[in-house]
Amino acid sequence: MQDAVKEAKRVLKRGGYFVASGTHYQKGSKSFLRAQKHGIGFLTKEMTIQTLKAANFRKIEHKIFYKGRWNEKGNYLPVFNDLYIIYAVRSKK
Repeated sequence: MQDAVKEAKRVLKRGGYFVASGTHYQKGSKSFLRAQKHGIGFLTKEMTIQTLKAANFRKIEHKIFYKGRWNEKGNYLPVFNDLYIIYAVRSKK
């Protein structure tokens, strides 16, 4: 993630925006722990913002578009009934 954000910053024009979206799993949830166990990295909101700050992005905004519980059984991730959040983040070069 850090390398991708640094590269995005490098290729953006001055005043350009970096925008990304994704899924947050609640820290300590079955989904989060399963991912950790198998070496799958997911960023928390705080980790996402810290990564952007470390790359010297500014005006970092985080917006939640959906918050709910996963209601499909049989998926590896997310785990049934775990809380998840769909979000977008935007920051300016």
